[in-house]
Amino acid sequence: MHPMMVEDAQRVTSVMGKDILSLQGKRVLVTGAGGFLGYNLLAILKCANDNILEIPCQVLAVDNFISGHQAWDEQFLADSNFQMIEADILRELKFNWKVDFIFHLASIPSPVVYRKHPVETIEVSVLGSKNLLNLAKENEVQSFIYFSSSEVYGDPEPQFIPTPEAYWGHVSFTGPRACYDESKRLAETLCLSYYRQYRIPIKIVRPFNVYGPGLKPSDGRVVSDMIRDGLLKRKIVLFSDGRATRSFCYVSDAWIGFLKVGLSEENGEAFNVGNDNEEISILDLAQLVRNILGSQVEIVYQTHQDSEYIVDNPQRRRPDLSKIRSRFSYSPSVSLGQGIERMVSWMKGELFK
Repeated sequence: MHPMMVEDAQRVTSVMGKDILSLQGKRVLVTGAGGFLGYNLLAILKCANDNILEIPCQVLAVDNFISGHQAWDEQFLADSNFQMIEADILRELKFNWKVDFIFHLASIPSPVVYRKHPVETIEVSVLGSKNLLNLAKENEVQSFIYFSSSEVYGDPEPQFIPTPEAYWGHVSFTGPRACYDESKRLAETLCLSYYRQYRIPIKIVRPFNVYGPGLKPSDGRVVSDMIRDGLLKRKIVLFSDGRATRSFCYVSDAWIGFLKVGLSEENGEAFNVGNDNEEISILDLAQLVRNILGSQVEIVYQTHQDSEYIVDNPQRRRPDLSKIRSRFSYSPSVSLGQGIERMVSWMKGELFK
């Protein structure tokens, strides 16, 4: 595991303190374990097992691994506390032992992919979630944490930025992004319906633009694209006018928020998780990446080959974190500059092995 990811995992477990002990001796199911956030959760759980928990938690890491197994899988395959399981959540999941915690991260979050596979995107979010909720019901789980998205808010009106959890959204349900946005909204409704009808201990988190080590160079998200192209001395390409803004959250800050919610007793609610300290335009982000790299790579504007690439793209994205701050004393602390520097260090290792 890259030292940067070890440091991040250690930071998360340190900040969580005694709360992480609720995982001691428990069986934890992680869906989407092969993805960016799932990979980071596995690193955190391994760190907790190795350094904190007297009785380690047992981890079932589930993914369809359609992009193949990565080299980092080996360290988990060699650990008797981890089982890496290739499975499709669209099919009923059965295990030989009871599950205590479910972290449901499986989804198709890449705009490039979900525009090509909108039906599959909806199926994963809705039918996949239903299968996991039935599993939670059968196992009488201690906690079910659903990873939704800030995309449930669509393109918020100016008066709702920063955006609170109570905002109902401004979402196109017929546009090219609707398959992801609307399926996430329906999955939240499904989760809360299981909470109300079956008393499943549901928690919902809504991540806002999380980035950091573990995000593949080929991921297609703006931060990884810019860093990759800058490191390879390519032009940094903007497929819009660059004026849209985002609030990016470093991955260890995000996981502190996710775990504070997920390991709590606050059931039947949704919480924004992100960083409200900085909001930056896409153009300024490109310039920041270039400055951190100390590079003279050119920033250019270009029309994307997909004519719908920026259709319904939110113009501003900034979370209102009042709820999670007041309930859990959540306080993201990694600046965008610090986070980009850490991600650059990690991605160098990925690109120039």
